[in-house]
Amino acid sequence: MVGRGDDWETPLETWQDIADHVVLPPNVTVWDPFFSTGRALGLLRTVFPRHEVVHRQEDFFAVDPPPNACIVTNPPFSRTSRILTRMLTLGVPFAILLHQRTICNQGMLRLAARYGTSMWYYIPSKRVDFIRPHEVTATRGGAHFHSVWLVRGLQPRNVPPGRILWYERNRPEE
Repeated sequence: MVGRGDDWETPLETWQDIADHVVLPPNVTVWDPFFSTGRALGLLRTVFPRHEVVHRQEDFFAVDPPPNACIVTNPPFSRTSRILTRMLTLGVPFAILLHQRTICNQGMLRLAARYGTSMWYYIPSKRVDFIRPHEVTATRGGAHFHSVWLVRGLQPRNVPPGRILWYERNRPEE
């Protein structure tokens, strides 16, 4: 169960932003394992029209990913460490929306060292205008913090200068 403070949904423009800046292999299934209202299913289908999208109300920690999965998600921020550990254990590519504080987080450094993986951060051009879905009328609110996309196993595409940070030992040649 996630806390009430974790229940913020991602707007279309944020999904579109990451879709525009990562290269998904043609045969992957986009999997968003963190369900709120189910609204993300339609939004992800909009921004990844050539891919199957899976978004169900199930326990991420108890299910296996779909075949050829690539996780694209905005998870509960309060469970970031546990979620990232599971994603790295699964070994599937991912793009995960996180609080900016993960860039300098010692836990992230330990996870990267433990799993020996290369990752990169995509920095959106503006703060995410998250949607609070369970109020009488869904409200939007710019976060009081910046968010970043942590990406593993996917290549960047057309990322403007200054909006990518490599978080790895073997950075590709530019």
